[in-house]
Amino acid sequence: MPALVMPPCLALSPLECSEGTSPTHAAKPEAAANLAKPSTSQAIETAVTASTPLRHLSASHVGFHLGCWASAVQTGLSRFLAAKSRDGAGTYRVKNETGAELGYLCRRYIDRDLPVLLWVSIDLRPTVNGPWYRLEPGGEPFMWISNEHCVVLAGYDREHYICCDPWKDRGMAAWPRETVWQRHRELGMQAVALEGPV
Repeated sequence: MPALVMPPCLALSPLECSEGTSPTHAAKPEAAANLAKPSTSQAIETAVTASTPLRHLSASHVGFHLGCWASAVQTGLSRFLAAKSRDGAGTYRVKNETGAELGYLCRRYIDRDLPVLLWVSIDLRPTVNGPWYRLEPGGEPFMWISNEHCVVLAGYDREHYICCDPWKDRGMAAWPRETVWQRHRELGMQAVALEGPV
């Protein structure tokens, strides 16, 4: 597969999703609905509102960034690649593989030398439920999963998944399969893969 040079700002810039976009296998709002709703005794930051991570990089009005989920990355990456294909780089297809088991992702992509973006946690720390915040524009409560992080799954062996981790310029890291599996599940088994050129 020809190398694609991706702008470093891709993960930091808003990845707007046009209204009506309905990616196949996208992370669904029901996933958040299945999480426990705040009780009256749980505080919801009423001063903190943010946009949904399903559509773009979620940031609040008070200046902190939460992140974004697979559907937003799929949209942003698809737009980036569409522009590159007009420049003669070939046509690539971005697939939201949220919900797919790690074994399937390895067989379908890694065994064919195709990387997969994988949601795990920073340093594979346990995830933490919260903070709660209110989604714009309607103000409905939403619980973020803290320690959320995205890495590139690049390989595996019998005991490890090998990932390229941008956190603190870590580079390639071999992590225990069981821990990666657990953190990936805690974050809704989100994954985005690239196929092509077609």
